Amino acid sequence: MEVAPGPGYLSLELAKLGNYTLAGLDISKTFVEIARKNAEEAGVEIDFRLGDAAAMPFPDETFDLIICRLSFKNFSQPIAALNEMNRVLKPGGEAVIFDLRGDVTTEAMNRHVEEELAYTP
Repeated sequence: MEVAPGPGYLSLELAKLGNYTLAGLDISKTFVEIARKNAEEAGVEIDFRLGDAAAMPFPDETFDLIICRLSFKNFSQPIAALNEMNRVLKPGGEAVIFDLRGDVTTEAMNRHVEEELAYTP
């Protein structure tokens, strides 16, 4: 599953590689429409859905792999999104997130996550 796939280019390429069941979740209605159109034109089946990464419309333990690229830094609820990714991953599944700033240290990221987890409104 690709989180925030935009127009769906990565999902389209993955669909062309093999017999995978693929899904994409994006908060932008326009991107979902574009991604669906692109999949139809490419002749591949991908379940592109409108939704928020912090409240995914998928059952528990649905996916073997989640990819999120170039968008995680824009999520308004990053901890909730991580929790949702964990919820929809099958046991042993993996989430790959890449777009974090290169100038941020691991310690700073860990401190931020710990602060978010400790926050209670």
